[in-house]
Amino acid sequence: MKQMALLLLLMGMILTLGCRAKDENRTIAGSFEAVIIVLGNEPLDDDTPTVDMISRVKEAVAFNRRQPRSLLVFTGGKTAGRISEAGMMARIALSEGVATTSVCLEEEARTTIENADFTARLLANVTVSNVYVVSKSSHLQWAMPEFRRHSVFSKALPLASDVRREDTITQMEEYLRRKDSHRVRQRLEWLKKGVRGPD
Repeated sequence: MKQMALLLLLMGMILTLGCRAKDENRTIAGSFEAVIIVLGNEPLDDDTPTVDMISRVKEAVAFNRRQPRSLLVFTGGKTAGRISEAGMMARIALSEGVATTSVCLEEEARTTIENADFTARLLANVTVSNVYVVSKSSHLQWAMPEFRRHSVFSKALPLASDVRREDTITQMEEYLRRKDSHRVRQRLEWLKKGVRGPD
């Protein structure tokens, strides 16, 4: 119960001190040494991030600590319930001690192409030295060309998180032993067959 109250408080702090980009015309302005864009990953349910999502956030947080004048942009809409992927990633980042003023949420994107399009619009007025895009390496291979279509991301660099396919499979199998979910079962089947699923 205390953990849930803390999470709600942290989310309220984002609303107050960070930024949320729900209006399609919303942009942010400022100057940053680096912008770190973290691509969402569909959670297993409203309360359960994937090990892949957690890995992406931890990679971004570690980089943020090395670049104190950086902005973390979490991108991803609602794909598995009432909480956006961006919102869930922000919760993880805040629990790791990231300052709310360093966090911005893009909560409408539902595909990688939309991640690129919507964050490009969000960052159109930002002056930044370096842009990094965080995801697992297999996702970055096809995500980076989508980002580089936008001039603001023309020199963006990939930042691969360290997640093993075996760990993702194990998490989904354990989840399905506790809860029956057609959606998670389908994702697990795709993963085992090497089919590209939601990212």
